[in-house]
Amino acid sequence: MKIKDAREHYGYNTGKTSELIRQLGLAGIALVWIFKAGSPDNPTIPNHLLRVLAYLAFALGADLFQYIAGSAFWGIFQWYKGDYQQRDDDEEVRAPGMINWLQILFFWIKVLLISRGYYLLLKFLYYKLYPC
Repeated sequence: MKIKDAREHYGYNTGKTSELIRQLGLAGIALVWIFKAGSPDNPTIPNHLLRVLAYLAFALGADLFQYIAGSAFWGIFQWYKGDYQQRDDDEEVRAPGMINWLQILFFWIKVLLISRGYYLLLKFLYYKLYPC
């Protein structure tokens, strides 16, 4: 296998994971809303689900920050190499090894946050369906 192929597999899998995390985050928020309490005029969310909501919201925030970081670093890189150093668009340039580290960090943070949020959500649903 070539390194290029491994990078393509990595890019495909992280992209799919990001898509699924967005869908799971929004679906989890919808589930929390279904279990709200109180009156229609004054809905309240149970305390257990507030923690779930926080994890899901932070996971979606980490997803956003992952792409903000990528946009910023790759934007600066292409500006520096293209506009500042006045290189041709087709010229081969080497990117710094650290350019994706912040994106990778946010990727794994969002994976952990969505996992924790869904663990708590599934635990809540289990005790709703099978009360002790």
